[in-house]
Amino acid sequence: MGAKNVAVANVCPARDSQPGNAPFMLASELEMQLNDQITLEYEAFYLYEKMAAYFSRADKSLFGFAAYFRQAAEEEKEHAREFIEFINQRFGTVILKNINASIFTLSICL
Repeated sequence: MGAKNVAVANVCPARDSQPGNAPFMLASELEMQLNDQITLEYEAFYLYEKMAAYFSRADKSLFGFAAYFRQAAEEEKEHAREFIEFINQRFGTVILKNINASIFTLSICL
């Protein structure tokens, strides 16, 4: 039997190469916007978690609403993690910014 020639493409940078030479490295503007999106995802997580806590209070006892918002919170947290993974896979720098808790006020008339 004859040997078959197989072409293999190297899609990973060599171990000794600098990340700046990687063909799939993020542009700095895109990296900044992705980091901003991570902050927005965590802010949404925080708001949904706050709403879940509100609806689970003993004086509200709206556990269906609480479960809905808790699930929404988990989805937002997963989105943030996906963006983090995306940045890391492309040699970027993840910058987790502070979330200002005072911007979230919950006043629901029930």
